[in-house]
Amino acid sequence: MGVLQYLLVVILALVAGVAGNRLARRLFPGAPDASSRELRPSQVVSAQEFRLVDAQGNTRAGLHLLENGKPGFDLGDTAGQMRLRFALDEQDEPVLVLRDAAGKLRLRLRLQEGGRPDLDLGDATGTPRVRVSLQENGDPALDLLDAEQRLRARVALLEDGEPGLIL
Repeated sequence: MGVLQYLLVVILALVAGVAGNRLARRLFPGAPDASSRELRPSQVVSAQEFRLVDAQGNTRAGLHLLENGKPGFDLGDTAGQMRLRFALDEQDEPVLVLRDAAGKLRLRLRLQEGGRPDLDLGDATGTPRVRVSLQENGDPALDLLDAEQRLRARVALLEDGEPGLIL
């Protein structure tokens, strides 16, 4: 198809579209058309779970109620492994969890009771080994944990504002 033929087909399609619109308005004068219709929600969709699946049937995203009855949003990888979760915990505080390809916890960001932020970094087994948080008085603290999650070292500001190291 040459350029001139292509251009004629495009012009003909545009003219046919305009003519069809005008004819439809005359034949159906009370019917709404797409150009004058307002897009607004007309209903509420209610469900306990929404899933987004890929062509292979793997769940790639989900919005659902967790076992504790709190809402959660998950994102999964191409293998169907949940890699990210954003949810509310038992105290209705937000929690963001990142997992590796094996499903092991690698990062957890949450608010503790009273709204204090807390960041955990997990090792290859999913065990939290580093914690960065704010103490109850608002001062920062860095905790280093062993594989059994025992506190091995803490760097924090003391009550008098001086830096402290606890071993």
